[in-house]
Amino acid sequence: SRHPQSKRMVSSSGPNASEPRGSGARMRPSDAMEGVVEQYLKKSAKPNGFFEEVEAFTAAVDWSERWLQCLLGLYVVVVLLAFLTRKQWRVQSGLMLACCHFIFNTIY
Repeated sequence: SRHPQSKRMVSSSGPNASEPRGSGARMRPSDAMEGVVEQYLKKSAKPNGFFEEVEAFTAAVDWSERWLQCLLGLYVVVVLLAFLTRKQWRVQSGLMLACCHFIFNTIY
């Protein structure tokens, strides 16, 4: 006895077909594709450690894009300002408020 929800590919040609035609046991193309995708993902090479993950990330990003270069430059400037003004609480407060302002305004 077979479970009613199991999906099998049924051959409909010839007298040796395991089930009669129209029994509803045919696999849909989307189910077949899901199986192929699952098999591919199981066999695909995945990063094994932290350094391989970082290497895969850096290889996947297009670092020549101008907006990304500007964003990284902005981060360098903010970190340098924070380090150079570490003993001046008023400048640090202004820097924090400026960062919060920019982050808030990116949402809207």
